[in-house]
Amino acid sequence: MVGPLLGGAKNATMKHRFSAICAESCLLLEGELAASEAVQPLLMQVACERGDEDFEHLELGDGHLPEMVLHHCRTMREGIAEPAVQCRGAARLAKLMHGGLTGVGVRFAESAAVEAIVCALTFHPTDWDVQLACCAALGRIMEEASRRQMLLHTSACEALIGAIIRATAEAPRVSACACAGLANFAADPQAIRRAVHAGAAREIVAMMRFAPTDGEIQENGCIALSRFAVDASAVKIAKELVQEGSPEVLMSAIRNFPRRVILLRHATAALHNLVKSRALNTDFIDLHLGEKLLLAATQDDAKPRASR
Repeated sequence: MVGPLLGGAKNATMKHRFSAICAESCLLLEGELAASEAVQPLLMQVACERGDEDFEHLELGDGHLPEMVLHHCRTMREGIAEPAVQCRGAARLAKLMHGGLTGVGVRFAESAAVEAIVCALTFHPTDWDVQLACCAALGRIMEEASRRQMLLHTSACEALIGAIIRATAEAPRVSACACAGLANFAADPQAIRRAVHAGAAREIVAMMRFAPTDGEIQENGCIALSRFAVDASAVKIAKELVQEGSPEVLMSAIRNFPRRVILLRHATAALHNLVKSRALNTDFIDLHLGEKLLLAATQDDAKPRASR
């Protein structure tokens, strides 16, 4: 996408000014949101020249400047007691970061965004609208492979686990969304270890046991557990997954949802990896049940609708 600021001499001048603002602001990063404070008046000036009343909607070419992210972080911090501000801010941060950030100070801005969302999760522990918006935002941010190392230095993983604990009995959509975020987080061995050691597997198993007939919860739980079990050589993690009861909830999900292909695929893969790691004894489970049901469900999905 080519943003509206990229055409004509005047717009080229504005783009140059944005770049200058970005470079200058990064010299002022003495506090968490120093960059946002420094650039806000200049961003407003550029927005007024464009005729925009709200500079939050400015776009620049293939990415968004970190200052826009930092502005939303500041807005969330100043309106921390207002649930609507937190929901809106989390959604905007996720959208901005999903589009990709460009310019100086990207890593700082990304980290500030994650912590702003985590702060909202912590401040509004039982506001399910805030919890859902923030879990969805973190899950979307965690989709980007380039952010994996940055995420390890934040408290996003623990925040999602906390959301599952609070929401399991009260707000199943929130716990399912937080679980999906943890599945995205578990993208490399470091992240898997962090999540499992922080109690992610235990809480996901508890969530799945609490809602055995909820398809979304069961599917997201199977996906997360399969990500945790992906490395068959990680024996310590595999043993912890077994001790927490992962095989039982995986088998229960397979039996309860014999036609959900994604659930069956991930549940079966998780069980196979636990067996490969020698943490799971096949005497106590029907390892091939998932494979049979997956084959049948896949073949059924492949049939023309008219013949069903």
